[in-house]
Amino acid sequence: MPLRISPASRHGVVVVVFSATILLSAALVFLVQPMVARLVLPLLGGTSAVWTTSMLFFTTALLAAYVYAHLTARRLGPRGGALLHLAVVAAALVTLPVGLPSGWTAPTGPPALWLLAVLALAAGLPFAVVATTSPLLQRWLSETDHPDAADPYFLYRSSNLGSLAGLLAYPLVIEPALPVDAQTALWSWGFAAFAVLLLACVVIMARTPPRAAAPDPVRLPPGPAHAVPGDGDPADGEPADGPAGPADGGTAGRGPLPRRREVWRRARWVGLAFAPASLTQGVTTYLTVDLAPVPLLWVAPLALYLLSFVIVFARGDRPARLARILGPVFPVVALALVALLIAAPSEPVLPLALTHLACLFVIATYCHGRLAADRPGASALTAFYGWVALGGALGTAFNGLLAPAAFDSLAEYPIALAVACLLAAAGSRRARAAALAPVLIIAVWLPLDTGGAALYRDRDFFGVKRVTADGALHTLRHGTTTHGAQLRTDPREPQTYYHRSGPLGELLSALPDRALTRRAAVIGLGTGTAACLASPGDRWTFYEIDPQVVDLARDPRLFTYLRDCGPHDVVLGDARQSLTRARDGEYGVMIFDAFSSDAVPAHLITREAVDSYRRKLRPGGVMAFHISNRYLDLEPVLGALARRTGLTCVTRDDSITTQSPHKLPSHWLALTAAPASLGSTATSWTPCATDAAPWTDAYSNLLTSLRLDLG
Repeated sequence: MPLRISPASRHGVVVVVFSATILLSAALVFLVQPMVARLVLPLLGGTSAVWTTSMLFFTTALLAAYVYAHLTARRLGPRGGALLHLAVVAAALVTLPVGLPSGWTAPTGPPALWLLAVLALAAGLPFAVVATTSPLLQRWLSETDHPDAADPYFLYRSSNLGSLAGLLAYPLVIEPALPVDAQTALWSWGFAAFAVLLLACVVIMARTPPRAAAPDPVRLPPGPAHAVPGDGDPADGEPADGPAGPADGGTAGRGPLPRRREVWRRARWVGLAFAPASLTQGVTTYLTVDLAPVPLLWVAPLALYLLSFVIVFARGDRPARLARILGPVFPVVALALVALLIAAPSEPVLPLALTHLACLFVIATYCHGRLAADRPGASALTAFYGWVALGGALGTAFNGLLAPAAFDSLAEYPIALAVACLLAAAGSRRARAAALAPVLIIAVWLPLDTGGAALYRDRDFFGVKRVTADGALHTLRHGTTTHGAQLRTDPREPQTYYHRSGPLGELLSALPDRALTRRAAVIGLGTGTAACLASPGDRWTFYEIDPQVVDLARDPRLFTYLRDCGPHDVVLGDARQSLTRARDGEYGVMIFDAFSSDAVPAHLITREAVDSYRRKLRPGGVMAFHISNRYLDLEPVLGALARRTGLTCVTRDDSITTQSPHKLPSHWLALTAAPASLGSTATSWTPCATDAAPWTDAYSNLLTSLRLDLG
């Protein structure tokens, strides 16, 4: 007797298979991006051109994937589009595993075109394929006789759950456990599993009866959660557009919208996607630079952003109800966030961080709730997601490209908040005054925010730099991190981490071979303080990635170390890449002080990097690493690397600052193949800890190096 499956069971299987396929594809999207970055970082370094090009590539590829989903669904229909998509998936399988094209080496000129080609060849097609999955499968479901065919948007929750899983899995599980070649192999197996699931979805769609007629619209009670300019406000007695409509893409059983109102609706979709995307990046930058530069803290805002999508894209009228519940809360949260931004407290760190994150979550949930409440009929589903993707891409571009060039502060954070408030004001006439209050405050405060008593404040891709004056002391700061200071009444005397009584000064003065310092490389310029540790006749070369830092270090109104302390050279660019152009045996001493806010760029302290540095050292040469960090303990990493490569590693963590009020505690370690070159520090300093796995270009583990103190 043949096995008979009830319609309810069959429909349940459809949801499970479609949801699993969407979830896996979204996880693959979030896993491939950091994996590819790990592949190219050792070749190109961390310059702004590299990160900007990578961001543009993945953003453009995502938009192209959504356009592809829309065009195939519109021109070929779900069943014809499914056959084409299977062919595209097969082509993507041929390009695996993800990896750098064979024989490609780092370019000698500008990296942008080279990097675009590498990204396209390494991951372009597989990335685009998995990025199309959510809108495509939702559209496919809408063409079946499934009870949810009229409103398949609930599957978008699986997409964001998958994204959240990928976001958390890479830094917390995959990166600490696997080298990059194993990561790419795992991703390839994941893609193969996705291809099998996708084939199952196509078979299910082919064997499922198509819908007999246009599905009944999901009728949702109109409400202020989704009213917009031109749509009316039910609170004022005018009808508002309902969120889900019939197959023609109209709204809640009333047919297509007039052209002007349809334009407003699409603009609203873009705006409601733009504001949370921009706000998420603004919160991330604020937390990780101005508040607590903790490695992996960037995961928290993005996780909450994705979670807000999971919550709001539910069946029926729940998104509209949630948006209406959050409507009265939104102005209160926005005002609290404005007050925090204006007051700019820096302690206590943990409560402040949690407050910013909570405000972000409420605002993102409200905006995304209004998006979900205003979703169109299933035939317009792919267009809807295209507009949402455009809004997210614009938010990314605004924060990543426009803001660093246009502002000298983190102005994009309050601006994104203001945009969200304007959208809330447009949603309801009754809430308009309360929602506009934060906008007015921001409009008055932001132009007047001059950075306090800063002598200098400017910004580029690498962040906001401020030079402050405390009497005769000029100090360079990036967020909460001090990058050097100069006492103008004693301009040749090194201060902060480079004080002569500190570890670096002690190491240089103890070198028995004074010829070692004749040629020295300093990775990280800062204020140029290290130049005044050179002896007469020395010529030191500074390697600096940030052109703005070079400009301020050479500005005599701010700092004069470079002018006053002997001959030097400055090489602009990523240090690891720039050092490859130096002659082998060029330097007797190499000093590494390359900070990104409060974290050392990982690609500068891998085994391959240290091997390349050793080639640039003369016999008996010494490498000194500044590893002062509130949240990351790098001593065991470098100690294990020294042990693995046969180097001597000694360290000194100096907290004695009584010699000068302008000396700062600092932690340094020295590596050398000739312990005698260290002089007295070979015995007076402490042997480095080695209880960690050394990092390589293919492997690093931030988790084992974290030391958290957010009190």
